[in-house]
Amino acid sequence: MGANQVIGTIQPGPFGELNFSDVASWGVQLFFFLIGMVALVMFLQGALNWVTSGGDDKKLADARKRLTSAGIGLVIAVVLFVGWNVIVGPILGIFKNGQITVPTIQSMCKRPGQPATNINECCAGGALIPGPGGAQVCP
Repeated sequence: MGANQVIGTIQPGPFGELNFSDVASWGVQLFFFLIGMVALVMFLQGALNWVTSGGDDKKLADARKRLTSAGIGLVIAVVLFVGWNVIVGPILGIFKNGQITVPTIQSMCKRPGQPATNINECCAGGALIPGPGGAQVCP
């Protein structure tokens, strides 16, 4: 039973039918977009404060602090983005083609021709058949 069967589908009118994977993918993309926008605003505020400091050391230090904070935040966001796309995606197998895919029992079973140790591992059921090199494979 997949998450969409448990949670159900959301029908928000003009957007058509959305499932859990669509909503989760949109949420992650929105999260990274908002982080980028906050960093951009902080950079602009820091640059504006720097330009308008008029030689005042306190204002200049405040502007430098804001620029440094924005830079650190942007680095953290990039590390999170890369981690999401490298670790969560290929290694855990739930992020494919820009969409979060929720693993289901059907997606975890073995397809025809894949090696298996017992028939319960196979999607199709039936009896294991001999494969190349004498290994048992799913029918």
